[in-house]
Amino acid sequence: MYKQTFMIMKKITLIAIMLWISGAVYSQQVKETSAKRNLVSVSKSKPVKAKQTPEQRHQYFVNKKNKYISWNTESFRSQNNIPADFPKFIDTGNTENDVRNFEISVKRWIDQNPEEHKKIQQTIGI
Repeated sequence: MYKQTFMIMKKITLIAIMLWISGAVYSQQVKETSAKRNLVSVSKSKPVKAKQTPEQRHQYFVNKKNKYISWNTESFRSQNNIPADFPKFIDTGNTENDVRNFEISVKRWIDQNPEEHKKIQQTIGI
């Protein structure tokens, strides 16, 4: 009887030790995985942009407007093989809306003319 009790206690102790070791190993793996996830999430985070002042925002759109207006000239269009149906920039006086409307028009044109887009993509970078 004493021998059986001793064997049972021995088995219970071994099982407890194995569970303790496996728990410690699992805990370490969880910590390492969590640390890796934190590193990954840190590396995926986007840099915070400084908020633009109204003047900077306006200048950004003015610069885009000037670039797009230059695309309206016949010399630019012929030199860069721009198709006749490619949208032209229309200046209504509202620079921000004009730029947005032009960019929307260009995106629509690209969707409708993928082959033509490939031809001019290298020259004007759209």
